[in-house]
Amino acid sequence: LTSPIAINDTTGNITIVGLGASSLTISGGGTTGLFNVYTPTTMTNLTLTAANGAGLIGGGALYSNSTLRLDNVIINNATAAQGGAIYQDGGSANFNFITLGNGLYTVNTGNVTLGGITTNSTVSVNGNTTNSCISVTGAINATGGSGGVSITGRNVAVTANILSAAGDIAIYGNGGGVYQTGTFDGVRISGSGANVSTTGGNITLEGRGGSGSISPGVNLTNSTVAATNSGCITIAGISGNGSTNNATGVFANSACVT
Repeated sequence: LTSPIAINDTTGNITIVGLGASSLTISGGGTTGLFNVYTPTTMTNLTLTAANGAGLIGGGALYSNSTLRLDNVIINNATAAQGGAIYQDGGSANFNFITLGNGLYTVNTGNVTLGGITTNSTVSVNGNTTNSCISVTGAINATGGSGGVSITGRNVAVTANILSAAGDIAIYGNGGGVYQTGTFDGVRISGSGANVSTTGGNITLEGRGGSGSISPGVNLTNSTVAATNSGCITIAGISGNGSTNNATGVFANSACVT
């Protein structure tokens, strides 16, 4: 491609289906982003390679201000001044079983569901701290030698594994340091399948409950947070400001922190 393909069909949802992630590659040749998504779009079974191209609007591979869904998609070598591999400028996104060669993902506004990400680099999801809810429903696995995981949003809800082979894991759901409207836990890690662990780094969990609520800043329920090989764990929570009664900064129920 010499310029991004604009997807702007107002008649309905657009679905792009490849022959398989290893069979179809769309490349920007190192000079351009690949897709600008303006209407609801699903991409399945393909590889997007920007070869370090920079998206003109933002996002080395994908810019979206609509509803974006990626299933079984590989994104390689995609960088940009804004958004790294993907820049979500409104709308919402749902990622399932995607592989990121360059793991930076930026959300200007909107909610994001992460249903499974693998990278040999670093996974970095930078959400809007005013209104973006980041939900981790499928495993995030940073397999690189120094790759880590960083997730920031208004609030972050984790119900799946987040694993780092050697890097740090940082999860911030603190509203950018101020109270944001809504009833939500700042960082919630819940469920027997929710394990946040690193074998060679530190873990930081920092959250703030919603304004007008007594929701905890950090809620660990039936989950595990583990940093092995001399890693450190830092947990900082501020409850919602709805009342001083029964308000909890950090709430743990049947949780294991090691």
